[in-house]
Amino acid sequence: MSIESEFQTTFKRAAQVVARAPGRVNLLGGHTDYNLGLALPVAIDRAVHVAVAARDDGFVRTVSRQIGETGEFEIGDRQPVGRWDDGVKGAVAALVEAGGAPTGFDLLVDSDIPMEAGLSSSAAFLVAVASAVFTLNNRPLDGLDLAKTAQRIENDFLGTPCGLLDQMASVLCRPGEAILIDFRDLSTRPVPLPSNLHILVGYTGVARKLASGEYAKRRDECARAVARLRELGELGELGEKDATTLRDVSAEMLDRRRLDLDPLLMRRAFHVVSENERVIAGAKALEDGDLLLLGALLNRAHTSLRLNYEVSCDELDAMVTALRSADGVMGARLVGAGFGGCAIAVAEHDFDDGALAVIASRYKILAERDGRVFAVTPGEGASVRRVSA
Repeated sequence: MSIESEFQTTFKRAAQVVARAPGRVNLLGGHTDYNLGLALPVAIDRAVHVAVAARDDGFVRTVSRQIGETGEFEIGDRQPVGRWDDGVKGAVAALVEAGGAPTGFDLLVDSDIPMEAGLSSSAAFLVAVASAVFTLNNRPLDGLDLAKTAQRIENDFLGTPCGLLDQMASVLCRPGEAILIDFRDLSTRPVPLPSNLHILVGYTGVARKLASGEYAKRRDECARAVARLRELGELGELGEKDATTLRDVSAEMLDRRRLDLDPLLMRRAFHVVSENERVIAGAKALEDGDLLLLGALLNRAHTSLRLNYEVSCDELDAMVTALRSADGVMGARLVGAGFGGCAIAVAEHDFDDGALAVIASRYKILAERDGRVFAVTPGEGASVRRVSA
């Protein structure tokens, strides 16, 4: 059933605006976005769908088909309370901040992106909600404006210290392409995907929380590494044009200071610096159709995320091992923030349901818990449309 039909059934009237925002897999570039580094994401063919229609009584009614919950709040109530629809309040708050005068509305959301799995379900939700709410109120957003608005809701309203990777991927990706994002200036470049590239996702069954303390600790550790390198004279005095993130740190610089930098901070910095190099190499591997090299880069990325950045877990390691054991898989790594969620793999051929089930059974033996393995197809970025006056 389409989101419009679901809206009609739920609210007994027609939707006025429908928005869609996909999840993403990030081939390479783990934990680089908030360090102003590089990333290589792909939108997937799983998405959040949102339908809205205006009300005239100043209330917002919300329904989530995915989690089976409803809510209601007044349009002037913009206080988060720890519910799934706090992001809807955040979109209203962002609209007011942008000078809009929001009307009340009914909102229905549905999604086939697994929640808290590292596939960007929360960012896709906020992209779709912001797009729908702003369009309903005649202030449509697109491109970077939409991505930044969704990130601002997550950062400032919901208190989640995420970077801009997920939102940009959800908004800007196109079918058959990855995008190479430079977070220093937010420039992007499309990177065509080889026709024989296939992407698998392995869900560990372990939900992860981006707002957990470990994610915030990694951000702090990266900032401390930069501050220490500056103290050591590597980055100059802090000024408007001087280095403030690990994007400005080189492998040679780290090698020079390997005895001067705290070992933990060295590991964190080395992951980010080497991951940026892997993104550049990965983009070239895609352009050259070199899946063997691409797979090797994913494998190295997982090793660094596990040992240097310490964001893996036993279940993610088990899923990576299970994925790598399948014939035709070139490489695999954890995806997203880590601490649970999903791993991804790149393969040189398609996998049928039976072959995917074999990988899942290997994971169950290794992890002693159920998981799920499925294929994803590079998909279209976010869209919004009016469906009635």
